[in-house]
Amino acid sequence: MQLQEVFDLYPLHKRVLGLFEHYIVPRLKDMGLTGSASSIWAAAFLRNSTHRRLRGASLPPRADWWSTLEAIGNWLLIANPLSGDILRLDTLLDDILSRMVDKNHGVNGVEGSSVTLDPPTPSVHANQLAELADPSNQKAACLTFYLGKLAIQLRNAIEHGIDHVVSEGLRVDCGGAWTEIPSLRLQNLKNEAADKKTKPPSQWRLEKELGNLKYVPDSAKALMLTPTSLKRCLVLLSLVLHAGLRQLQLP
Repeated sequence: MQLQEVFDLYPLHKRVLGLFEHYIVPRLKDMGLTGSASSIWAAAFLRNSTHRRLRGASLPPRADWWSTLEAIGNWLLIANPLSGDILRLDTLLDDILSRMVDKNHGVNGVEGSSVTLDPPTPSVHANQLAELADPSNQKAACLTFYLGKLAIQLRNAIEHGIDHVVSEGLRVDCGGAWTEIPSLRLQNLKNEAADKKTKPPSQWRLEKELGNLKYVPDSAKALMLTPTSLKRCLVLLSLVLHAGLRQLQLP
């Protein structure tokens, strides 16, 4: 890649991931929801029956925290074995989604989904867009919610990170996310994963793995942005925007 093309990776990723906040969040605010993009997204899915809400969904207890664990807890666990190597964003996205939908150990209500961020053909992507947009499909509803939370977390990390050109692409240092945002601090994530007070399932399925972490891995403090990761983000946002509008019946 030319140097300017590498530099462009930062604003392009930020703009693509930011489409969520520019396209869906204003519509949710028009419904009377307030707060951060993350809290608004959660409130839209979890509102009581007197408000417009997702129909047919059966989201886990405290779904806002659980989606944070799926995005951030898995991020830490994926980064941990890398021993300081830079974590590629495309790898992170693929691995988080793979963990979510694993048919044997995935998220309750999401496991077994065929959704991918690297669809081999346009027809495959069209089919998964239609699958996630089905408001009668509980699995699709849950996955749409989790993918939206993932997009928000990544956008925040990249927007507040510091970028550097390296041989493989554009490195974004985002270590501040693990200390500046209370809900993302490792101990808070561990506490939530092990919380016995929530209704069943009371424990995050990867509680022990997360509990074994003594500190945030260095590899979790930076992301490698490449043209491949930009493609993944485009697919991610197309899924979240299309399915989110349909699931929440937004104009």
